[in-house]
Amino acid sequence: NNPLEFDTANSNYNSCYAIDSNHFINFWTDASIDGKVQVFTVNTTTWAVTTAGASLEFDTQDSKWNSCYAIDSNHFINFWAGPGGDGFVQVFTVNTSTWTVTTAAASLEFDTTNGTGDSCYQIDANHFINFWSAEYDVSGYVQVFTVELPAAPVASAAPVFMHHYKLLSQ
Repeated sequence: NNPLEFDTANSNYNSCYAIDSNHFINFWTDASIDGKVQVFTVNTTTWAVTTAGASLEFDTQDSKWNSCYAIDSNHFINFWAGPGGDGFVQVFTVNTSTWTVTTAAASLEFDTTNGTGDSCYQIDANHFINFWSAEYDVSGYVQVFTVELPAAPVASAAPVFMHHYKLLSQ
């Protein structure tokens, strides 16, 4: 089968995660350095890849170094370097009937100076660790983030982020 060209201008800093056995979410940076996210379907008979829903532009100013992870079956967290190289994090919801991606809450700027080279991992159901670096020096950072999703699907309820102790490499 042929590859699917999902962005005809540019696609950098991709980070994907499996939603189920044949659906995958991907975060990337487009030609305008904007952040995009979209769900893709893999036909497990032909191995052809198609788009499952429209792309969502989640950052209109600057987006690099995406690192995403699943929170549960339809919520995903993404860390990235936004405007000025600052660190940002946001939770996204995937409607598993339409495969539409929406933001579950506003983004959180977790570092006002540095946020490049993000790499996150889930510790438990509500805690995620993210490692990142400064764009123009060799400093490394790590922090644990807590995500509390609403107990029931309420339109006005949004995930809550909490910061934990930040370690700075020497």
